[in-house]
Amino acid sequence: MQKTVRVFRDFASADAADREEYARMTPEERLRMLLTMRRWYGPADESAERLERVLRVTQFERR
Repeated sequence: MQKTVRVFRDFASADAADREEYARMTPEERLRMLLTMRRWYGPADESAERLERVLRVTQFERR
């Protein structure tokens, strides 16, 4: 993973640039990034071998 520093005028511009960059990545690059971050920030012990699952239930208003 190549580290890059970029400067933006506001958070919206930074978020848009991030979305564009992720959209340009191949699925293999995204998976490699996920596995790298999991190694960096994952549990230190081997007892937690799974990622935590988070589910959100959202109620939508009928139109």
